Amino acid sequence: MNFGSINIKGAGGAGKAMGIRGMVMKYNLSFLDIQETQFRDLPLNKIRRFWDNTGFEYSKMDADGRSGGLLSMWNPCVFNKDLEEKNQNYIIVKGRITREDVDLVIVNIYGSTLKANRRRMWEELLAAKNSISGHWILLGDFNEVRFLEDRFNSVFDDAAMCFNIFISKGGFQEYNMGGMKYTFLSGDGTNLSKIDRVLVCDNFMGKWTNASLLALNREISYHSPLILTTVNNSFGPSPFRLFNSWFSLSGFDEAVKRGLSKNCDSRFMDEVVAVKLKAIKDELKQWQKK
Repeated sequence: MNFGSINIKGAGGAGKAMGIRGMVMKYNLSFLDIQETQFRDLPLNKIRRFWDNTGFEYSKMDADGRSGGLLSMWNPCVFNKDLEEKNQNYIIVKGRITREDVDLVIVNIYGSTLKANRRRMWEELLAAKNSISGHWILLGDFNEVRFLEDRFNSVFDDAAMCFNIFISKGGFQEYNMGGMKYTFLSGDGTNLSKIDRVLVCDNFMGKWTNASLLALNREISYHSPLILTTVNNSFGPSPFRLFNSWFSLSGFDEAVKRGLSKNCDSRFMDEVVAVKLKAIKDELKQWQKK
């Protein structure tokens, strides 16, 4: 099951909807969380534009004036909803993955810009976690950083302490994030921070140990879309055994170069690569024996 999350900074405009729709199709998303729709009453015809041509279900929370607004969407063939709870800053959706005996609790989060409101939200979410069983995953714009290195060219404050206490008490963890180090760029282009993130409980991490988290380029808004995939991408066995320690040994570079110099007259580039990989393998075998 693949998850996506993005702070869209306003759901108006066909360009944003087209970009997110393309992301849903490209990464085969089964669940999508959108923050800051900035709509008081987001109509169904606009919601539909964010998804591909397959069926979907959704839950939304209206914006407070032009601030906030949440939208969660999912594929009902993959995820069956049992219950939901929501307020101005989060949507909790609990359900079950089809064909798997796994209960998921998925939380779409938009953290308030006010510290007091965020602290109240952490308390509410901890209470909800104690009362709603399942594999928890929180996605969205937390409006918080955890560490000093999560900010660039901006002030680090003590609010991170409350956020880290919430993470510790809730038993949440994070996957290593690839792609971008910072997820948010300020409007004037001077400040960077990692305020968009994905938190998962121990059970989630234990079940999908090899899940991968990717922060995409900021093309739809000032926030990076986040993609979490639990699919185990296996490309089969490696072409040949290779140890990092070999790189510093005498003769290694020369063996690789001899393999690369192997000629292949095929016009198919994949066949050329295969021939050269086999040649490198053979040369390394001979080098290793010597």
